[in-house]
Amino acid sequence: DPRRRAALAGHVHFNRYSPIFPLVNTVTFVREPLSRLVSEYKHFCRHKGFDGTLKEFMFRGSAINMQSRYLEQAPLSALGFIGISEDYEDGLALINSQFELDLPILNLNVAPTSQSEEVAVSDEDMSLFNELNQKDILLYKQASSIYEVRKKLFLAGKPYTYGEYKVDDQGLISGFAYQQKSQSPAALIIELNGKVVAEVEAKEMNARMKKLGSPRKGYVGFQRT
Repeated sequence: DPRRRAALAGHVHFNRYSPIFPLVNTVTFVREPLSRLVSEYKHFCRHKGFDGTLKEFMFRGSAINMQSRYLEQAPLSALGFIGISEDYEDGLALINSQFELDLPILNLNVAPTSQSEEVAVSDEDMSLFNELNQKDILLYKQASSIYEVRKKLFLAGKPYTYGEYKVDDQGLISGFAYQQKSQSPAALIIELNGKVVAEVEAKEMNARMKKLGSPRKGYVGFQRT
């Protein structure tokens, strides 16, 4: 019954609640890192009395790679949903469809008109930001890639398969894969440089995925030499 569903929402670290909520029910949005930092800077000036420059704000420990710290140890490709703030409305449509919800579009915590002017970001500021926030820049790039694939599949009426794989120095291919609403092992064709190198079923125990609450009680892993 949708009326009896409950959710925990807010700016919370993934690790804090990952033992309680399964991966497929975990939803997050990430934002372009520089615009997120500027927004936070304006928020601190508006509500917390910060009167320094943007450059000074960048050196605050809490402002450096914030999104990466919140999503530390979260496998992006296995999260129930990872959206992009810049495409919020379409992202919300995907969430509503996936979880059979009817969440409305809201625009809260918006800066007042008096602070709507752009904050000047100098070349020096940009260089410093890039130097300090490499993890967030990479996170946003990865999240954007995942989101665009999911959106494309959604528009085509096709299911999304969660998963990832890696190849070690000995050529061992290992990873995990599953679909949210399927109890059957995912059948995979793995390509490297455009060449098919393996065909596998993701049905082996993956201890990490089991701990994080994946479907099939963790039997979503695979290995192939």
